[in-house]
This record gives sequence, C-alpha cells and structure tokens, in this order.
Amino acid sequence: MALFSRWMLVGIMALLPVVGHALALGKLKVLSALNEPLNAEIEFTSITDKELKGLSVELASRADFDAAGVERLPFLSQVKFVVEQKSDGRHFLQLRTDQQIDEPFLHLLLQVEWPGGRLVREYTALIDPPYKIAGNAAPVETPVVTPPAPEPVPESARVVVPARR
Repeated sequence: MALFSRWMLVGIMALLPVVGHALALGKLKVLSALNEPLNAEIEFTSITDKELKGLSVELASRADFDAAGVERLPFLSQVKFVVEQKSDGRHFLQLRTDQQIDEPFLHLLLQVEWPGGRLVREYTALIDPPYKIAGNAAPVETPVVTPPAPEPVPESARVVVPARR
C-alpha cells in the first residue's frame, strides 16, 4: 500500500506542471496612427480571476529598460494601462495616451505583477501614418496631359485614291 501511495504521489506531481496556469500576454495591436493619441491593445492569452484581482500593470523600471538595452523615451511615461473585457469575455490590456504620439517607432517594456508572480515583457511596434490605418493610400492627383494639336498635312504629301466604280 505504501508503494502504491508513493507512485500515486509521483504521478500527481508529474501532472502539476501541466495543470498549472500562468498569466500570459499576447501581441501588441496598435489601433491609432502617427500624430494621434496612442490607442493599442494587448490581449491576455491566459489569465485567471485570481490573477485579475491582484493585477498591476505599469511601465517597467528604468533599471529594467537599461538591462534590456532599450531607451526609455519621455513620452512613454504618458501611457496609461487599463484592463478591459471584450463582449466575448476575453480580457485585454488597453494602452492609451492623451497626447499625440509623434514617434513612428514604439518600443517599450511592460511590468505586470499579480499575486502569483511578476513579468517584464518587451513590445515593439511601428506606428503607421493615418492614411495606412484607413486602408486607403493618400490621394494622388493624376496629371492631365493634353495631346499636341495635329500638324496640317502639306498638299504634296496627300495621296488621292480614285473611287472604285
């Protein structure tokens, strides 16, 4: 019986990492354009209600930026992080600024803390100009070319074809 209990315990311990659940973040999706206030989303690919209750999201520390070799640009301190829920029940992290973003390259480190741990994640995105966000190219006027007026044909160059009878 003791041998069976020991094997049962080993089996349960082997399954624990498979059953374990950890907070995970998805890709950054930028919804705004250059020279507009930032509007972006990061979906939580894995999160529990317990993790949501104690969740804290902020820009990573200056030390984390230095360790990652990433410049901490001043405008990044304006980014506000809010956890939202979509109509289908999935949670995502909303990133917003009140001021427009003039930098076409967004490179930041997020620090996420919850009761079960801490995560620092790096995100990079290229912020497109407004016409690319709308899906239409910037309007381009087609040049108007007027053909030159035909030159008159001299009398000597004219060919007269007799009519057939």
